[in-house]
Amino acid sequence: MKAITVLSDEQVYFEGSSEANPEGEFQMLHPGIHPGLMLFEEIADRGLTPAGLARLLGVSTARISRVEQGRAPVTAELALLLGAVFGQSPRFWLAQQAEWDLSVARRDVGDRLAGLSPIGKCARGDSPLN
Repeated sequence: MKAITVLSDEQVYFEGSSEANPEGEFQMLHPGIHPGLMLFEEIADRGLTPAGLARLLGVSTARISRVEQGRAPVTAELALLLGAVFGQSPRFWLAQQAEWDLSVARRDVGDRLAGLSPIGKCARGDSPLN
């Protein structure tokens, strides 16, 4: 079982081996919380395994494991399946994925965002972008 350490809202670490991390050392993820952390907790709270959940949902164990490890997204299809078995709205899973995606994008484009401001409506031909 992987250990998860949440140091702050911006520092979440997963411990576990993978192809990219064969030693199983801690890896810092991007700011925010990947829905895989919540999936990990749901699986553990119910005494399931990733393989057991995968069988129940009719998906591959690898798919569940990749999401749980933060290496794959929760898709609309998976959100429907998870919502059905955990008694939650699929929107919960999709919203968490969207928040994660925004936090990653914000980190990636942060410098460009800082230099932008809203553009007001201009008369035709008066745009500062022309």
